[in-house]
Amino acid sequence: MRSLCLSTLSLILLAATSTSFAADCKADAIASVEKACKLLAEKKEAAFEEIAKIRFCNDDYVWLQKGTFIRMHPVKPALVGKELKDVKAKDGMSIFIELANGADKDPNGSWVDYIWPKPGEENPSPKTSFVKKCPGTHEEGLFAGAGFYK
Repeated sequence: MRSLCLSTLSLILLAATSTSFAADCKADAIASVEKACKLLAEKKEAAFEEIAKIRFCNDDYVWLQKGTFIRMHPVKPALVGKELKDVKAKDGMSIFIELANGADKDPNGSWVDYIWPKPGEENPSPKTSFVKKCPGTHEEGLFAGAGFYK
């Protein structure tokens, strides 16, 4: 009986910790995007290097996108300068179109769920990202995104 109680308590604590982690990461993702937008408004393109260093949760990061065109990506620099409207996830989702649509949907930002490979991995994992257009920047329509793996 005691073993069953300890197992049940462990599962409850694990679920609570997991929920708390996700809530913390969501708050950190939003704060990271807000910080990136503020830096862009102040420093314009000179802020890219500083934004590339922003990290939160499990070494998650911020990237910059304009439409489906990647302007800055700190983990996959080969994406910078690429038009990615035709990139589809294994489930058929047009990831970068959906991210751009998410940024367009709400001036306060929105969440987009998709699958994307973790750094250093080939197979995609479920991810959620907060995307928001950054007003007052040097490029009309530039938005920041920050996400974490579920």
